[in-house]
Amino acid sequence: MTMPDERTKAVLETREFLLSLKQNLAVPDDVRRTAQALLRHYPEQRHLASVAAVYEKLSSAVLDDQGLALLLMSPVFDYPGDGDTPIPKRIRPETP
Repeated sequence: MTMPDERTKAVLETREFLLSLKQNLAVPDDVRRTAQALLRHYPEQRHLASVAAVYEKLSSAVLDDQGLALLLMSPVFDYPGDGDTPIPKRIRPETP
């Protein structure tokens, strides 16, 4: 089972790997462009810290308060989709 610190380290190291690909002139242009495109929306350390802070706060919330806390939390990730196919409403949470 992957622990949160291991997941965080993997995400940060993947970002560094993509940065190195983007900056390495020995790498083919299409690979560098792909790395740059991926980095455009790739989470930075500050994003991970925000998510960790939210989860820390939620883990200490009283069970009755968790539903409210989840409603107040802004989304960090969206449901995956291929861009052309709409995400079925049955798997999307209701938005206020």
